[in-house]
Amino acid sequence: MNRSSILLLIVALLAFCTFSSTAATAAVPKKSAHPFRSYSKLKITPKTLKDIVTEATAQKLSVVAAKDKAQLDLCPTCVQVTDQIISNLLNVILSGPVIGSCNKLCSLAVNELVGKLPDSALQILDVGCQLVCDYVGVNEFSKLVEMADLDPIWLCQEARLCTIHDCTAKTCAQFVQFRAIPASAPMGSTFQLVGVLQVFNQTGTGEQIIEIDPAGGMPLGDGELMPAGWAPGVYNLNWQVQISNEGQDPDDPPFEPGVYQVGMAACEGQCGSKHSHTRTLAEVFGQFTVTD
Repeated sequence: MNRSSILLLIVALLAFCTFSSTAATAAVPKKSAHPFRSYSKLKITPKTLKDIVTEATAQKLSVVAAKDKAQLDLCPTCVQVTDQIISNLLNVILSGPVIGSCNKLCSLAVNELVGKLPDSALQILDVGCQLVCDYVGVNEFSKLVEMADLDPIWLCQEARLCTIHDCTAKTCAQFVQFRAIPASAPMGSTFQLVGVLQVFNQTGTGEQIIEIDPAGGMPLGDGELMPAGWAPGVYNLNWQVQISNEGQDPDDPPFEPGVYQVGMAACEGQCGSKHSHTRTLAEVFGQFTVTD
């Protein structure tokens, strides 16, 4: 059993609720995009990639019948699929002659992952890739992959599959509270990490991320997509993490007792990206303590 299933059991529980409190100013971000190792990649939506691609395929069939391409919602499919294979797509595009079809481009990219993922996952990625590529067109899709600098949200926004709604206000959102429950507990415990975020202005497609800096260890963290962007309102961003060395991969450094620093961020676009339509909206920092 790897460390992802034992050590970082992160569950994204996005709850929209009513909240009033004295606003706290978020710290100015100074870190690059996703500077942590991701031990447990969150599902970008509550559905599995298989569910997303299956629904997108059904949508495509109905849209083709209705001849109304604008009805097709491929943002979650686009981001999740390209997030997993964008580097493989780039390798294929840069390593040979021009690829003339989406079928060939996607198949070659997915083939690079043979032996690394189950065949069922490869099939889903291939279908999802072709859905997105067929929508955009193979030449435009290839061009965006080269320009994206491994930023799947920007790619999907430029492909007009994800929303663009740049917030230009000085303060678009801010965290008003952070708490760790419990604040201190023994090794092996599960901690609930809650950030209360107030959003003032609508944004385009974005994400939320979390980073945890273990005492004496390597940073770990993850993120979740907001396909429709952040709408005005108040959100509870609720994560759970278990700090335990039981059943861990022997190649991973063990967790140690001590103070664990936590950072959360809400972003328009991909956090830390230098592309357009990208902005860190708010950050909050806190900590919890693991005892012997």
